[in-house]
Amino acid sequence: MDTLNKGILIALLDAAQHDERASIQYLSDRLGRTRTEVAQAVSELDRRGLVRAETVRLSFLGLTEALGLRARARQSAARNRKAAA
Repeated sequence: MDTLNKGILIALLDAAQHDERASIQYLSDRLGRTRTEVAQAVSELDRRGLVRAETVRLSFLGLTEALGLRARARQSAARNRKAAA
């Protein structure tokens, strides 16, 4: 999974946890990518069953994937901080 797709999953998780309404524009602004890039990535994630493109929300499978991505990112950041200390 590429960086944009991972970013979309995590951004959608963040939006859901903060009761924010996600949209292609929201993701574009948040990730610093064009609306076209984001829309194509959301369509790809929809085909994979991770995002519902019509609502720009995570599916249950997408939710589990996003939670795993966030956990791995936090573990990696903790290891990097430990190594730098």
